[in-house]
Amino acid sequence: MENRMVELNGTANENILQWVYLKRGDFLELHCKPGYALATNLSQSTFMVQCNGNPIVYPECKEIVCDPPGVVNGRFRPQRNVYRNGDVLIITCNHGFHINNDQDTAECTKNGWLPSPGCSNTPCQGVPDVSNAQTEGRVKDSYEPGETVRYQCHSGFIISGSPDVTCSAGKWTKTPVCKGKMSDLI
Repeated sequence: MENRMVELNGTANENILQWVYLKRGDFLELHCKPGYALATNLSQSTFMVQCNGNPIVYPECKEIVCDPPGVVNGRFRPQRNVYRNGDVLIITCNHGFHINNDQDTAECTKNGWLPSPGCSNTPCQGVPDVSNAQTEGRVKDSYEPGETVRYQCHSGFIISGSPDVTCSAGKWTKTPVCKGKMSDLI
């Protein structure tokens, strides 16, 4: 088991007997050691073997590694040729581009880099509708990431939250709310 990077399920990092004896028909639950995954089915974490009088056939466990990601319009650190399970990258995007998924880190897992690292410049279409407010300046059909639009409440209303919304990867940041004046609410 040691050479195949396999261990008894539930016994990681414990001293167990060097020999385990089973009766014919008994099952033994095994899993790949930490940092390793089944080579044939990466979604499975444990497997069963049965004592049937024949030598046990162990599935192959391979080390979990990730190649350096291709981050278009950005970069990442640390720079390595190979990354291992649990290694984390920090993503930085070029000017005018923004992190995909709002995550500036990605982790090497048995399923690859999660979340998938990348930078985009997906524009925002139009502007959000804010009740009892109008935008300052000219409204465009499309806004690039990083562009900001400012709102101003109509007469008799007070703004709650930031008056600015910013385009980020095709979505706008939180919009303000225009509430009636206190004297109007009483």
